Amino acid sequence: MVRVNFAALKTCVFVLRNLSSSIVENINSQIRPYLFLKRVLKGKFLYLLQFYLNTRKYLNSRVKERKGKSPIELLTGKNYGNWLDILFK
Repeated sequence: MVRVNFAALKTCVFVLRNLSSSIVENINSQIRPYLFLKRVLKGKFLYLLQFYLNTRKYLNSRVKERKGKSPIELLTGKNYGNWLDILFK
């Protein structure tokens, strides 16, 4: 017979639900300013927006190592130029 700690399971489900909600809210907060351009973001515009958000450099950050770097630079450790320069290479 398998014993299940339902209190611990309930806590894990609650934490994961809140975490996934935070991720969705973060994505929505990044996309919302661009929704005034179009009612629905799809296709090539969404790919371009994703590329821009991943290559845009952080102006301010609580973490000193992030300031002046883009998410792609933090991930790869390489230094990239302006996002338009990367796009048109």
